[in-house]
Amino acid sequence: MTVPSIKCKTFGDMISIVESRGRIEGTVETVDRELVKGFLNEHYMRIGTERNWWWRSFHRTFAFKTPVESESGVSSVAIVDESREITMTGFTVSKAYVGRSIRFNGSGDLYRIIGYKVATGKFYLEGEFLGTSDADATFKIYEYEFALPPDYDTVKQLYIVDDVARNYGQVDYLSTLDFNRKLAASVSTVTYPTFYTIDGKINMNNSLELLDDMILDYDFLGGADTDKVDCIRLLPITPDKSRLIHLDYSMNITPMTEDANEPIIPMDSRWMLVHFALYEWFKLNGQGTSSDKELRDAMGMLKEMRNEHRKTEPKPKFVVNANRFRRVHDYDNRDDMFRAARALEYDS
Repeated sequence: MTVPSIKCKTFGDMISIVESRGRIEGTVETVDRELVKGFLNEHYMRIGTERNWWWRSFHRTFAFKTPVESESGVSSVAIVDESREITMTGFTVSKAYVGRSIRFNGSGDLYRIIGYKVATGKFYLEGEFLGTSDADATFKIYEYEFALPPDYDTVKQLYIVDDVARNYGQVDYLSTLDFNRKLAASVSTVTYPTFYTIDGKINMNNSLELLDDMILDYDFLGGADTDKVDCIRLLPITPDKSRLIHLDYSMNITPMTEDANEPIIPMDSRWMLVHFALYEWFKLNGQGTSSDKELRDAMGMLKEMRNEHRKTEPKPKFVVNANRFRRVHDYDNRDDMFRAARALEYDS
C-alpha cells in the first residue's frame, strides 16, 4: 500500500487519500486503483460540466486585421478561368496565408487559399476560379476566420473595447445561416466587428501560434499544426481598422490520466472528489454507514461550491418589455376616453 498523501492537489494525491481511507491494500490493489481512478474522473467530469463554473472561465485575445491588398504598380495576381492556381507578382508567398480568403478585382466571390509554393510564387485555391482571366488582377486577402483555443468548450462573450459605442462593444452571435446571409449581402462593408458565428473546423496554426509552454501543467496552445479545431468567423470581414478581439470562454473538462494531473476545480473544493470516490467505494463494498457519511460530506461541499458560483457569476435577469402589455386606445384626448368609459357603464 502506498504512503497516504497529506495534501489534495494532484490526481495522484487524491488516489493516495482514497486508498488510505478506504483501506485498499493487498493483491487486488492494482485493480482497485483503476476503480478509484474511474470514480474520481466520473465525478470530476459530471460536476465540471454541470454548468459554466467561474473557475472554468478563461480569457484570451486575438487580432482582427484589415485585409492585405495589392499595391498599384507593385503587386498583383495572375488568374485563369477554371484554374485553381494563381500566380503572385511583387508579393511574398508563405504558409501564413493558408486558410485565408482572397478576392480578385473587387468581385464578391471569396476563394479559400489551401496551399502555396514559394519557388513559383503560387497559391492554390480550394475551388476553381470562375471568371475572366487576368494577368494583372488586383486582390485582397482576408483573415476573418480564427481557430478557437483547443481547450475551449463554449464561448461566453466576444467583445471589443476600442471606441465602440454600439452595444457596449459586444460582438453579437448569429446562427451560421443568418451569418452567411449577411456575409453575402455585405461582403464589401467596412466597419467595426459586429457579428460572429462558430462554424466548421480550421487548422490550429492558421491563427494561433504554438507556444509549447506548460502553464499549470497544461500545454495551452500546444499540438501539431495540422490539428483541427473549431472555427469562429467575424463579420464584416473588413474591419474599419485592425482591432483587438477579446474572447471569454469556458474551458473544456478532460479526464485526469497521470498522477501529476491537476483538476481545474479550486484547491479547497478538490476534497469533494475524494469524498465522492469514497462514497462509491464504500457503497460497492456494502459499507452503508461509511458510504452515507461520505456522500453527505461530498454533497455539502458541492452545495457550498454552487452557492459561491451564484454569488460570483449570477445568471442574467430576464427583462420583459412593458410596452407589449400596455393598453392602446384610439382616443385623442381625455374627454373622449371618459365618454367611452361612461358608455360602457350604461351598456352593462
